[in-house]
Amino acid sequence: MIGGNSDAAVRRTVEYGRGWVAGGGPPEGAAAMIDRIRQAWRDAGREGEPRFAALAYFGLGDEDTSRASLRSYYGFLGDWVDNIVEGAHRTPQAIQDVVKRFADVGVHEVILDPTVPSLEQVDRLADVVF
Repeated sequence: MIGGNSDAAVRRTVEYGRGWVAGGGPPEGAAAMIDRIRQAWRDAGREGEPRFAALAYFGLGDEDTSRASLRSYYGFLGDWVDNIVEGAHRTPQAIQDVVKRFADVGVHEVILDPTVPSLEQVDRLADVVF
């Protein structure tokens, strides 16, 4: 899986990859790149379809810790950190919605990264998505 949003990322995905991964943006932001890669894949004569995945942050039950964790990790980004912090999904409905929205734009797999440092997050997430 290749990531990135540049022309070079499209080229690398088609030449060397089996698919592409969206790194943390919203589903609507991934849609255009998915279309570009599908077209380039066909133009290159690649067989089958590329695989598409996406990363998304979540934190269930402790919004303050979720925000603090992301703010600490991405603090070097200055003003941009707020976009990442507030982009995490913190309710069961928000998680279900983003998974559906990614599926609607052609993503096959959503990798949900916890922002609350507790193994309990795995069980909470399983209750939401299964």
